[in-house]
Amino acid sequence: MLKHPQLGQKVILPSSFTGDKRYMFNNCQDAMAICKHYGYPDLFLTITCNPNWPEFQRYTRREGIPIVDRPDISCRVFHANLKCLLTDLKGGTFFGPLNAGMYTIEFQKRGLPHAHFFLWLDRRNTLQNVELVDELICAELPNLATFSNLYRMVIKYMIHGPCG
Repeated sequence: MLKHPQLGQKVILPSSFTGDKRYMFNNCQDAMAICKHYGYPDLFLTITCNPNWPEFQRYTRREGIPIVDRPDISCRVFHANLKCLLTDLKGGTFFGPLNAGMYTIEFQKRGLPHAHFFLWLDRRNTLQNVELVDELICAELPNLATFSNLYRMVIKYMIHGPCG
C-alpha cells in the first residue's frame, strides 16, 4: 500500500487568506477598534451592481449574453464604479470630510456584487437632527407627473425586477 507523503499533514493558512476564520476575526477586530475610536457610524450606504448600467447593456446587445453569466465583466465594471464612489466619498463631495469609513463587498443571489459602507463624518458635518437626514436620504419614488425623467431613471436603474 503506497502512502502519499502529503496526506494527513496539517496545513495552516495565513491570516490574510480571505474567508478564513482568522481573517474574518481580524477584520472584525479592526472594525471594533474604529468604532471604539470614532463612536457609532453616521451613515450606512449600499451600492448595488445594476444589470441596466449602460456598460452592461452595450455588452449584452453586442454579445447576446446576459451580464449575470459573465461575473468577470460585472465585477470589473462594479469595481470601477466603486472606485469612483470611493474617490467622491474621500474627497468630501457628498457629505463633506470623513473621519473614517469601511466597506465590504458581497454577492447577491442573482450573481451581481454589492457593497455596504459605514461612514464616520467629520464632526462639523454630522447629521444632528432628522431634518438634515431627510435632506440627504429619500426612500420614495419621485412624482411621475412632476419629475417624469427622474422617475424613469429610478425605475430603470434602482429597482430590479424578477431575478434570472
